[in-house]
Amino acid sequence: LGETAVAAVASRPLTSGTEAVPAAVTIFKGAPSWKAQFWPVVAAIALGVGGLCGAPILHLSFDVAWSWALIGGAVALGLGGFWLLYLWAARATLKFLITTRAIDVESGLFSKNIETLQLWRVRDLEFHQTMTDRLLGVSRVQLFTHDETTPQLLLWGLPGSRKIFEQLQDALEIARLSRNVIGLVE
Repeated sequence: LGETAVAAVASRPLTSGTEAVPAAVTIFKGAPSWKAQFWPVVAAIALGVGGLCGAPILHLSFDVAWSWALIGGAVALGLGGFWLLYLWAARATLKFLITTRAIDVESGLFSKNIETLQLWRVRDLEFHQTMTDRLLGVSRVQLFTHDETTPQLLLWGLPGSRKIFEQLQDALEIARLSRNVIGLVE
């Protein structure tokens, strides 16, 4: 099927018995923001810059031979660079799709893995925002589920307003009502 045919099928409401179930609405789609990794990014940059600046300081202040000072600086610069690459890859290879019916977490660099969590399986959710997160405009939402494979799911690097959290709360309530799971006790 072409993209337009898939979009047309996806936008049609599902029917459950005699009543129509509305089509899923996207709440958030995208990768986590780099701002969620602010302090590790700062530390990786500091390690790299420390390697660049540390070589002359080691040689001039502590009478270390230039060759050893440059080797130490190159190692620190390389470690900082690899750390930044790892942080970028961890973020860039993760995508969230939050709809009013389910949450898809797509991960992988060379191979892809998509894990789907139906919203009616979520027991509780929490909104987290540190002071740094608030200043940078990012947040985390942690979900506690009845799912055996994913008892907890952390959605990190989301936009910082409570809007996504509140939309997710509303979608959870609707999903629970539609599946008659209100009052389900373990």
